[in-house]
Amino acid sequence: NGMVLGAYTFKSEDDIDTTEEYSRSGAEVQYTIASGLTAVINVDDYDYKSGGASTTADSGTNTKLTIKAAF
Repeated sequence: NGMVLGAYTFKSEDDIDTTEEYSRSGAEVQYTIASGLTAVINVDDYDYKSGGASTTADSGTNTKLTIKAAF
């Protein structure tokens, strides 16, 4: 039906400072609107933790809509 789904997740830790962590996960949907015209929706979520108590230093969600045209 012209729809493609994708997803990913990963986690990273600093070997020197074991309390520092970065994790990220996301999903993407591509939908073919018409021949040569595609809509792409991308959602990306991340968390960065640092410090002895592993408190969240930064986190957030990014969402992007892109329309691709091929001639």
